[in-house]
Amino acid sequence: MQVTGWAGLVNAADNVSTGLRQMWYGAPQMTGGQQLAGAAAGAMGAAPETVQTVQTVTGMAQAVVGGVASMGGAVKTAGTVAKQTGRAAATTA
Repeated sequence: MQVTGWAGLVNAADNVSTGLRQMWYGAPQMTGGQQLAGAAAGAMGAAPETVQTVQTVTGMAQAVVGGVASMGGAVKTAGTVAKQTGRAAATTA
């Protein structure tokens, strides 16, 4: 769960900074993850169209990672609340 949480945190920071750059420049911007993935694909000799596809897919994957990280945090919180509620009920019984 912690790895997913950290991935979600890094993803969120990347998305926030990209959103701020978009607001500042008034034009679409790529996240750091998209730029890194595109640079890696280009370094391996991918065609420009393939680099663009890799960047697009990476952007979509970042949305999924963010959602999974959020759900992981929610599940962990729900489990903690359930444990605490169970302990409280056991001590009052």
